[in-house]
Amino acid sequence: MFIRPHACLWLRLWLFLCLGGGGLSLSAQTPPSLEIERVGVDALELRWQPRSLVPNDRSIIVPPYRLERSTDLLHWEATGDRVSQRLTGSLDQQTLTVSLVPTPDGNDGASVTVFFRIVEEAVDLAGVNLSGRDLSGICLIGVDLSGANLSGVNLDEAKLMESDLSDVNAVGASFRRADLSRTTLDDANFANIEAKDVDFSKARGSRVNFVSANLYQARFKDARLPEADFSRTNLIESNFGDADFTDADFTGSDLRKANLDEDADGDGANFTDALLELAVLTQSSFDEASFVNADLTSADMRLGDFGGADFEGADMTLTWVTGADFTGATGDVKINSVTLPLGYTIRVYGRTDDGGIQWGLGF
Repeated sequence: MFIRPHACLWLRLWLFLCLGGGGLSLSAQTPPSLEIERVGVDALELRWQPRSLVPNDRSIIVPPYRLERSTDLLHWEATGDRVSQRLTGSLDQQTLTVSLVPTPDGNDGASVTVFFRIVEEAVDLAGVNLSGRDLSGICLIGVDLSGANLSGVNLDEAKLMESDLSDVNAVGASFRRADLSRTTLDDANFANIEAKDVDFSKARGSRVNFVSANLYQARFKDARLPEADFSRTNLIESNFGDADFTDADFTGSDLRKANLDEDADGDGANFTDALLELAVLTQSSFDEASFVNADLTSADMRLGDFGGADFEGADMTLTWVTGADFTGATGDVKINSVTLPLGYTIRVYGRTDDGGIQWGLGF
């Protein structure tokens, strides 16, 4: 839950002054600004300007507020008075009426001073429809967004760390430079998203859909995304270091210069027709993975585990394979358009016109 300590401090001051002198109204230096007005003889009306969690003027998400009371400024309890969150409308003043019922001190029956404060609570966005909104730059750390409709939403540079995005529909949304690290993503749908430089580090979730997404330079370091669907996705220069993408589908994806190293687990993953030119697959596991017709030109596969993998039709021109384990791997691979059975040891000394090595492969 989020608390505005400065606003709460001002409110306590206002209430104390209002109860003592009546009719006094101050403005806080930090929003939300607060006002107090006596209503009759036994009530106060609290008014404050709420803040929107969206840092632009094209959409609003106003968090809920609750009222708390105390007699010593140390121990606080909720009064049960709340103002619900708002996802539409304008940023009009919030109002709340507080009854001034005398509070006995328990000794001689005399009334004691009672302090009040407004506390901002965390929003609950589970299952809400936010489709098409501009929420760029929003900060929603640790918020429940499960089942929400985020299709077409602009979430560029949003901070969604540690939030629950399971079952969300984010088709066609924009997450450029957004931070979704440590999020929960079970069954989330991110198909066709625009997410250059997005951060999914340490995200957790099964069966996440990233079909046809633009994830150029995306970070999935230490993410756990088994059975994810990355088919036909732009993953150029993406980072899957130490990630778990077992049984994931990368069919037809562009993984040129991507990093799938640092003990990454790609067992059972499908890289059929994927572009892996200059990709790094070192010291990682790809047991039973499919690289059928994949382009592994100049890829670095050193010390990788490719046991039982299928390389039928894969282009392994200039691929680095020193120390890699291909036990049980199958398929005829291509070296400079020449098809050779996997495991065939060759030594090539052909050179290009400028003197560079043209091809080289050895197991």
